[in-house]
Amino acid sequence: MISWSVKTGTFVFASDYFCRFTASGDQQEWSSGLPFKIIYEEVACLRRKELSEYAFEIMAAEKFTDRLRLRLKVEDYFIIEMTFKELADGFAVELNPETLIEIHSNSFRVLELDIMPGFFSAKYGEDGYFLLPNFCGALMRFKKETEAELRDMVYGDQPEYEHYVTMPVCGIKKENAAWLCILTEGRYDARIVTNCKKAHDTFNYSLAPGFILRHHKADPVINDLREVKFIYLPGKYADYNTMAVRYREYLLKERGMRPLAERVTDNQVLAYAAESYHCKIFHGMKLGRLYDGKEEMTVTTTFAETEEIARGMKADGIEKCVFFLTGWNTEGHDGKWPTRFPIEEKLGGKDGFMKLKKTLDELGYQLSVHDNYVDAYRASEDFGSLDLLTDRSGETVGGSQWGGGNHYRLCPATMPTPKMLLEMKRMKELGINGIYYLDNMPSPVFTCHHPKHPAGRREYVMGIRRLAQSARDSFGCVTAEGYNDYVLDNLDMPWKVHPPLAGMVRYFNEVPLLDELVPFFQVSYHGIMLYHLEYSYVYNKTGMNAEQAIALEIAMGAMPMNEVQEHEHQAWYSPAWQKCRKQMARHDREINQTRAGRQMVFINSIVHDRDKNLIKTVFADGITFECDLNNGNIIESKL
Repeated sequence: MISWSVKTGTFVFASDYFCRFTASGDQQEWSSGLPFKIIYEEVACLRRKELSEYAFEIMAAEKFTDRLRLRLKVEDYFIIEMTFKELADGFAVELNPETLIEIHSNSFRVLELDIMPGFFSAKYGEDGYFLLPNFCGALMRFKKETEAELRDMVYGDQPEYEHYVTMPVCGIKKENAAWLCILTEGRYDARIVTNCKKAHDTFNYSLAPGFILRHHKADPVINDLREVKFIYLPGKYADYNTMAVRYREYLLKERGMRPLAERVTDNQVLAYAAESYHCKIFHGMKLGRLYDGKEEMTVTTTFAETEEIARGMKADGIEKCVFFLTGWNTEGHDGKWPTRFPIEEKLGGKDGFMKLKKTLDELGYQLSVHDNYVDAYRASEDFGSLDLLTDRSGETVGGSQWGGGNHYRLCPATMPTPKMLLEMKRMKELGINGIYYLDNMPSPVFTCHHPKHPAGRREYVMGIRRLAQSARDSFGCVTAEGYNDYVLDNLDMPWKVHPPLAGMVRYFNEVPLLDELVPFFQVSYHGIMLYHLEYSYVYNKTGMNAEQAIALEIAMGAMPMNEVQEHEHQAWYSPAWQKCRKQMARHDREINQTRAGRQMVFINSIVHDRDKNLIKTVFADGITFECDLNNGNIIESKL
């Protein structure tokens, strides 16, 4: 038996029951009978199996000033070192795959290790919930009556794209305390594992972080150091908001993110973006989306018509706006990436583009474009020289059909290429002065198996991050389509973050075990990132009027935006600007003018009373909004 004390409690380790942790203040006990749940390959039979009952031995234990290192042997299968480190408000568990010794790797090959299964556990009917990192944050309450297991890969993978695992966190809330788990090292090859199982006429629930040591039996072990932090949050009032505030502290102090309030002081592009309306203009596309992309482009808005839209928005009272031109490039939206030039002549060509730029300057507006550096189409003249993402079988990784036809993904291992950097330079020379938009990223994480540019999940992520940072260096600040937080160190604004309303989230009902969405992301990232919730016209489609939509955006700390075009077309979803202009102006007035400056302030809590459909948002400076989603009423006060 080994006893080890930290600031928040005392551990007892033994070989018959792995560990018990007793919290210092409230004496609550948390325990795990095993160090791991093991996913392994039975090599001879080509079977992936789970091992959750086994004998283990603590071969050695070394105590240091702030850590305890254990050498563990799991039956006659493998040996590995596991280190526990003291934190000011909890502990960290570190796994070093380089210490793994597989005793019979010819028959038993380790694939994944779930850390301390059962440490986060509950029984049917207990008060509380699991916090899961799906969408903007989700809860699973302890009332499930269906057996299921959710092995969500952190940041997702394509087969489970719909699960939207956006952050490397999970947590548990019980009656008198909560825990937050943050996967800090090795998070790109990791899982959040949630279980619901029936035993002895009741349902039991467990949650654990897990690390992938290899994805396939033939792969070498991924030797990156792995670490997960367990943060203890005592008290009955600790909840998902408490967890989100603690995650924000980690983002600022350990991941090195800077608050918006600091960044805008020396970044005028970001400062403008934080005060302005954001409007995408859809210019056109080959709307048939044929396999080979060979068809005529349909024009929905010319550059000259965008000038008139801009003048109308100014007349409507929108003082600041960033225009994002979608389909400005040759052959329109997703026409033939990565080829973007010449600027599409049917819209007005380069001369029309530059005339539009001059008009926006005169109106005090900024210009940006909807650009793409991660996709490719065969119609592009550059296609034959591209580094395409390649799967294990040697096939190039594709996607659905867009304007340019069948689409393929580029491998980020070589990003940014000299050609990409040159294209960014050319865009800057055209006068782009607004926050830059990068399309179709960050996506779920892929691997590449091309022999000339192989990439594991970590290499994939780092390539996307380098690309985002290059755009940031070129244009001052950058936004991207998704909000997987692996790229947020190098972004200023994820374009669209799901609101915590299941009816507005397309795939919510396709993820098992989730009960409701919560604004964990919004509380964590507000004051660090700008973000939107949804296009203005989409609120109307979900049954919300302008007042309700504004109330939701204010409650979530979101910015207003829309996508419009001059001529509606049944094959594309953007509405005509004239149908939206009053609502757009009102969103801008209520958020960017009446409540200017809110983007700079952290949020301490967002609580949604679902029975009354009321949301209460408390900012760090004491400003509080009570937003009624039934009628759009907003009450502002100061604590």
